[in-house]
Amino acid sequence: MKGIRLLCLIGCLLVCLPVFSLNKKKRGPEFVRTGLKVGANVTAFEGGREFVDRIQNALNYQAGLAIQFNLNSFISFQPELLFITKGAEVYNDGTNPTFNYIKLVLGKNIPNQITLHTAYVEMPLNLQMGIRLGGMGRIFVFGGPYVSYLISDKSTDYQELYKDIKSVVAEVSQNGSEGLLHDFDYGLGFGGGLESGSIQLTAKYDYGYSEFKERLSRWTQQDVNVFSGLKNRNMSVSLIWFF
Repeated sequence: MKGIRLLCLIGCLLVCLPVFSLNKKKRGPEFVRTGLKVGANVTAFEGGREFVDRIQNALNYQAGLAIQFNLNSFISFQPELLFITKGAEVYNDGTNPTFNYIKLVLGKNIPNQITLHTAYVEMPLNLQMGIRLGGMGRIFVFGGPYVSYLISDKSTDYQELYKDIKSVVAEVSQNGSEGLLHDFDYGLGFGGGLESGSIQLTAKYDYGYSEFKERLSRWTQQDVNVFSGLKNRNMSVSLIWFF
């Protein structure tokens, strides 16, 4: 709850900043402006090779708010507040002995393919550096950190199995954690874009640093979380309309 409240508070500040700025003298014609953002993501996972033999990318989406602060003719700061979905398909050939142990603990068969869907409230903080192209707009590169708060995780193809794995992990983890994934994710993103008037088009790659969950073998002899060690990787193409 504290994480959600913090993100909501920062989101309110992001929305209010442009309003407050109207009462002050601007340094330029468009020192600060607010926009709506929509985009498509191609999401994958990395790591977790104890259980995962192959990972299939999946198409997801994002939407939210962006605020652009034009610090000078070349540099802009652009924080965003997004609702973003991620997820991918993970495959295992079933030959891993630990994987067979998980089947024994659950008392049921685990399919060789499981789809994981997640949804986050995400806040990227991007610094843009670019050059103006006269009246055509500008071209820029950007990068910066992001932090995400998990609001939903599920497996649409094996939802009951996913709940069973959650239940077993809660029983054996001995650390009071009931989820298969961490509530918070964080990482770095970088990319490039084009901007013309009120329209901004960007392509970005996000590199997540937070594992979905530490390996339970730190507390037990065996790990029963098939998603242990996985990290988010995300490639996105987005459109922002500033107003």
